[in-house]
Amino acid sequence: WKGTRVSKIKKYLHALPILAGFGTGFAALGLKLYNNSGSTCWIAPAPNNPDRHNPNYGIYRLAFLYADAWAIIIFLAVCMTIIYFHVLKQEKKLDKYSASFSQKKRKQSKKIRNQAFLYVGCMYMTWIFGS
Repeated sequence: WKGTRVSKIKKYLHALPILAGFGTGFAALGLKLYNNSGSTCWIAPAPNNPDRHNPNYGIYRLAFLYADAWAIIIFLAVCMTIIYFHVLKQEKKLDKYSASFSQKKRKQSKKIRNQAFLYVGCMYMTWIFGS
């Protein structure tokens, strides 16, 4: 993409996560879901305060945090897979220009595959235990 094309959509790409964060934050605030959750204030039960207790707090946690996080991780994995297969396809097209006796090592696609695997793998490792 050219710089002018990116600059046209940059404000929307910045606004999307900000609006999502404010949207879920204010929705949880309006539903009185924020309570003491150990060392932080988060969506939690309030057994000592029946006025603020919402029995569906687990569903709200799932919807407001974990569902978004896992949707982003899955989207990221799909994007990385598409990039890897695109580079692999380009390398296969270039095979006709290489010598027939040379090894087809596919160095670039292997680099991208490893980098994508490590990147997405780190995201999985970060979120799998907490959610």
